[in-house]
Amino acid sequence: MINFKKGPALSLHQVNFIGKAVDGEDIEAGHVVRLNDNNGVVEVLKGASSSSVSKDAVYGFAINNQDAGDVIESGVIGVYALDGASVIETDKLPEGSVPSDYALGAQVTTNTAGEIITLPGGFTGKVLGQVEGYRDLPKTTTIEVNGKNVKVQGLVSFLGIKLAS
Repeated sequence: MINFKKGPALSLHQVNFIGKAVDGEDIEAGHVVRLNDNNGVVEVLKGASSSSVSKDAVYGFAINNQDAGDVIESGVIGVYALDGASVIETDKLPEGSVPSDYALGAQVTTNTAGEIITLPGGFTGKVLGQVEGYRDLPKTTTIEVNGKNVKVQGLVSFLGIKLAS
């Protein structure tokens, strides 16, 4: 999920880029994505390339799930670019990590899965922003009760990131 907390990005319908939703990427809203020019067709791919978080690539945050009806119908996915001013919140962290694992002010980047990670030692790639804070927000989840799937109101932890440019 993605949430816009502060700055000019106050609408989930505001996008800076659109691109072809590449099959098999399984992009969800809040994933870090990068744009790729494939013979004149702009593709949206999840996270960093396998080799690095290139300073030259265009990164942003997906505002749609790849399996959402609008994305399936249009074939494109919306991307909010790094604007240097907004604070976005995302729940896309590596499995087992929680937002409190990220120190306030720590610089962050992405991994190949489109998740937010802190900068590894000797990092020379693209910095996406810095940790602004974290909080829990309501989210509807599905749990199994007596063999039946039931939707309940739960909480999801979001990491706030002050975007770099």
